[in-house]
Amino acid sequence: MPLAAEKTQDMIRELQRDLATMQQDIKNLNSKFDERIAVISTLLQQALSESGGANKGVAILDRQIKDSLKEMQNSVAGPVAGVGTKVDTMAQEYSTMNETVKEVSVRATKLDAKLNEICRSSR
Repeated sequence: MPLAAEKTQDMIRELQRDLATMQQDIKNLNSKFDERIAVISTLLQQALSESGGANKGVAILDRQIKDSLKEMQNSVAGPVAGVGTKVDTMAQEYSTMNETVKEVSVRATKLDAKLNEICRSSR
């Protein structure tokens, strides 16, 4: 019996050492985990900060592009309107000229007919 009791005591001591080793390993793992979480948290904060800066940059670029496009539109709108007015005026003048040419053509036809009639009657 004393041998069995001693063997049991040895096993208990060995289990206690193993338990203490495991507890130390867990503490070490927890410490490393906490360090890694801190690093990840810092990197995440940096990424969020940079993302915010990028968003501001995009917003500024968007505003500048919109302003540039508006300036271009304003600078082009005036000349295009002027060209449109000139085209309308030319269309009206063409229409008037076309009517005049038709009238001249009708007169020329009548004059030609009269000339033919005069020529026939003088023969």
